[in-house]
Amino acid sequence: MITKGITVSSKVCMLELLAKQDFKLALYSINAELDCYTAEYTSTNEARGKGYKAGGLDLENPRVWVEDEQAYLTWDSPVIPVSTLSANGFMIYCPTMDNRSIFIGSWNATYTSTEGPFTINISPEQVCLS
Repeated sequence: MITKGITVSSKVCMLELLAKQDFKLALYSINAELDCYTAEYTSTNEARGKGYKAGGLDLENPRVWVEDEQAYLTWDSPVIPVSTLSANGFMIYCPTMDNRSIFIGSWNATYTSTEGPFTINISPEQVCLS
C-alpha cells in the first residue's frame, strides 16, 4: 500500500530551514486585529510601555522536533526584566523574510506587569506542521 502525503522528514526539513532565520515576537493590545490572514508585522495596536520597544523581542535558541507525525518549532520564552505594560497577544514574525508573520497568539486575557518582569511563555507546540 502507498499512502500519499507530505513526509515527516519534509516537515522537519522545512522547519529546520525556517529556524535558520531571525525571528521576533511583537506584543499587541486588545484592540489589535490579527488573524491567520495577517501576512506581516504591523505596528498598529502594538503594545506600548516601559521596557518594550516597537518591533518586539528577539527569539533565541530555535528547536525543531517530531512527535506523532507532526513537526514542531519553538524558541526560548523571552523576558522583559523590568517593564510596565499590558498585552493581549503576540505575533511571531521573520524580519529577514520581509517581516512575514508565522504565528499569531492570543491569551484571551490581558497580561500586565508593573515595574516587574514580563515573561512571554512560548508553548512547545507554538509552530506545528501536521
